Amino acid sequence: MNWIADRLRKQTDSHENNVPSAQEGHDSEAGRLWSRFVQGFERDLDAYRQQKGNADLQRVSGFECRVSNPDANTAVTVAADMSDQTIRYAYEPLAKATAVPEDGILTIRKAGR
Repeated sequence: MNWIADRLRKQTDSHENNVPSAQEGHDSEAGRLWSRFVQGFERDLDAYRQQKGNADLQRVSGFECRVSNPDANTAVTVAADMSDQTIRYAYEPLAKATAVPEDGILTIRKAGR
């Protein structure tokens, strides 16, 4: 019976090494969603620039970007916390006399919920 246990153990070990963990799957899905989100910003900024607008997007880190508009003297930092399923945004003035909106938060939900 020992050879059966060995064979089952080898099959289990082989299966575990070839199947990505739930966390790895979640991380890759989160990365794809964030990339799509930022690509949406980039498309919007391209359209804005075609209308002679002046704005730039800078990727700060893997899940954070900053959009600045020097003509409006404002910038916004957008950061995703995928483990918390939130996206936070914070505006900042680029000039002392510029008022900006309050910070905010978006929650990430699956469709249909």
